[in-house]
Amino acid sequence: MSIDDTPTDAFTVPLPVLTDADAPPTDWEREAGEDAPPRDHSADEITAAFLAWVVSFLGEMESAPSRDAVPWCPTWWVHPEVTNRLMALWKAYVEATGSLDMRAVSSWWVDHWDRHAHTLFSSTGPFRYCTRDTHHKTKHDTAPNIPVSRPDEGWVVPGLDT
Repeated sequence: MSIDDTPTDAFTVPLPVLTDADAPPTDWEREAGEDAPPRDHSADEITAAFLAWVVSFLGEMESAPSRDAVPWCPTWWVHPEVTNRLMALWKAYVEATGSLDMRAVSSWWVDHWDRHAHTLFSSTGPFRYCTRDTHHKTKHDTAPNIPVSRPDEGWVVPGLDT
């Protein structure tokens, strides 16, 4: 499926059954030289399904009373926070809609979508400098991320050291 084949209904997007094997290796696994485990789906299949869901879901579910009422960026994928939030939402959506528990979809709306949408479409969220027509390169785009280093050898997550 390609982005051009996107169904018009967000609820008919073919969703692959994702497994832990589909997750890419973590940075730590890559640095340790570990190869990614074989995936159940190709990266292209996962990407196509994700993009189809984003385009159809947001296109059907989100509306705004005016062009400037909801912050958005036409190149949403260049915002790392946005792509990570949407990927988390999509994975949770796939899991919820594949569940036999009929409460799972309701929980997805309340516990996942509502919380992420609040941040994504906030006037202080990741699109705060963008308009619906233009991505605005900001200081945030060129500023280095906060410095994060690894703990010393032997460090254990608190609570797991017992």
